[in-house]
Amino acid sequence: MDAQDFTALGLLALFVGAAYLIGRSVGKYQQQELWREHMDKCNRYVYAVKDLDTWCGHQSPHARLIARHLRSAGEGLGLSGGTPVGDEACTVNGLREQLKRIDAARAAQEGK
Repeated sequence: MDAQDFTALGLLALFVGAAYLIGRSVGKYQQQELWREHMDKCNRYVYAVKDLDTWCGHQSPHARLIARHLRSAGEGLGLSGGTPVGDEACTVNGLREQLKRIDAARAAQEGK
């Protein structure tokens, strides 16, 4: 190998290294943007729950269900169209059913 080959290999290594570093910095920037967007959504959800808790006057499981419904509807996430299982995000009729279940469970506990 002569000097020209070493120069070509050196330039190739330099270009590959530069491309790697540029790609890494671009990826880091894009990840920060995605993370910021995700945290904004999370903060809006937390604020919605806190606002509903304040409005109810106490921490309320109703507030969490309503906030989950608002988040899912607002962000275009899937909503269960049938009878909800547990506390999944669902349509207004399903939300009404969930709230009735919470009230029934609370009444049963108070009745004991």
